[in-house]
Amino acid sequence: MHRWALLCVIAVMSTACGGDDSSAGAGDAGVAGSAGTTGIGGGAGSSSVGGAAGSGGSSPLTINDPLYTTATSTVAEWITPDAYTCKTEESACGLPCPADGLWVAINSTDFRKSATCSACMEVTGPLGTVTVEVIENCAGACKDGEIELSREAFEKIGNAADGHAPVTWKLVPCHRTGPIAFSYEKDSDEWWAGIQVRNPALPVNALSIRYSATVGWVPLSLDGWDHFPVSADLGSGPFDFRVTAIDGQELLEEGIAYVPGGVVQGKGQFKF
Repeated sequence: MHRWALLCVIAVMSTACGGDDSSAGAGDAGVAGSAGTTGIGGGAGSSSVGGAAGSGGSSPLTINDPLYTTATSTVAEWITPDAYTCKTEESACGLPCPADGLWVAINSTDFRKSATCSACMEVTGPLGTVTVEVIENCAGACKDGEIELSREAFEKIGNAADGHAPVTWKLVPCHRTGPIAFSYEKDSDEWWAGIQVRNPALPVNALSIRYSATVGWVPLSLDGWDHFPVSADLGSGPFDFRVTAIDGQELLEEGIAYVPGGVVQGKGQFKF
């Protein structure tokens, strides 16, 4: 569908946010390393831009997004993985079910055309609080503000026999220890690629790619399925990426291998 596009696309940057649950989360397993490759604009590896650091700790800036600053009160139900398709990474976010089973489907308004995919959500109910990963859109089943929890998550905040429970929720930074990673859609090739940032401690607000030293940085737009597509003469890589978090932190990831259908680990991580 994107095979014979123009050699260079300049897209408009789009708001995106991502994250993962506080324990393990998607995107950690089966990741290929990219150490030793040379960045297009210089050396290999990852560095912080704009005062950010890539080793975790306290976020140096402020998240002003209302989904982070204001709790939403609603009624949550529980569902099984069979209700969606995260087991085959064909969910609305294109993410697998978290290994710990703690995930949530969010209403269409707050899904924000996939911008909240892989974000962490703190949910508090009658029996306690749990942190879950956003991996689905419960469009059609949820009204504005509503969510649906996996059974594993629901049992930490309510009685599963009841089927539903009053809750409050808000998005929170993800306490991650590993680096971010880059997932390429399986039908990516030398002319088109769909790129997903996985495992960020904070939601991704913008992504730019540098696939050629002669072209420079190209800003990418989110496609509604938590991927940033690019149509160009990409060749075989490697690529450089500039990743911006929702609070303004930036990571410069250089020399990232191009593996269509694969997941390649970066080196940096946002402070949280």
